[in-house]
Amino acid sequence: MRKRDLAILMLSAFAIFFSLQHEGDFSFREAWFHLSDDYPIKYETDRLPPPIVSDLNGDGKKEILVATHDAKIQVLEPHSRRVDEGFSEARLLTELSLLPDKTRVATGRRAVAMATGVIDRRYKEGQPLKQVLVVVTSGWSVMCFDHNLKKLWETNVQEDFLHSAHHREIAISITNYTHIII
Repeated sequence: MRKRDLAILMLSAFAIFFSLQHEGDFSFREAWFHLSDDYPIKYETDRLPPPIVSDLNGDGKKEILVATHDAKIQVLEPHSRRVDEGFSEARLLTELSLLPDKTRVATGRRAVAMATGVIDRRYKEGQPLKQVLVVVTSGWSVMCFDHNLKKLWETNVQEDFLHSAHHREIAISITNYTHIII
């Protein structure tokens, strides 16, 4: 046996011993859950964006934003009980419909991407940071909502893409930077 092989064997034995000694340093506690009837997913095109954990209104409490297959965004409160008491179901605070006001056709209104962020440039120390929610739908609509989930604006960007184009991956970047083109 070569010295190099012996050194690798000794290092591996030490790594295994060290990892077994510190096995219980991390622990996870059950905190909350949210049930959904939308799983398992049958088709990849039915996949919803992942939930977002964010403090929308700046009150210091995190909310969870979850998209649903019926073109809604649900805002959940994760801890309605103490964490020490085990699992508790996340409480529904409010629900936002992505459907247009006058019509109730859900085609093209399912959320495919969501993001939250701060756009206010005039932040002052001690003032709560209020965030916006931006949602992109399967029909190429981009919607922006304030911290109270009031729609600020909506635009459709479908004409910027080929007619046969479909969503594969979408990234949303929210910034307070304003770009002026001259």
